[in-house]
Amino acid sequence: MSYDTLKAACDLAFSIGTSAGLCFFGGEPLLEREKILFALDYCEEMSCKTGKTFACKMTTNGTLLD
Repeated sequence: MSYDTLKAACDLAFSIGTSAGLCFFGGEPLLEREKILFALDYCEEMSCKTGKTFACKMTTNGTLLD
């Protein structure tokens, strides 16, 4: 997934409702750690701007956790 697509997904998450959320899964999401951190930072900014709460989940096999 490109950073532009990731940013668009975050924007979509904040576009409706009173809260927003992302779920990272499929394969091993921690292989794309920098993109996950980018998404979390961007969503934190969006949460502050919109006043909407933000939550995230991740499904991982745990091999890359440190």
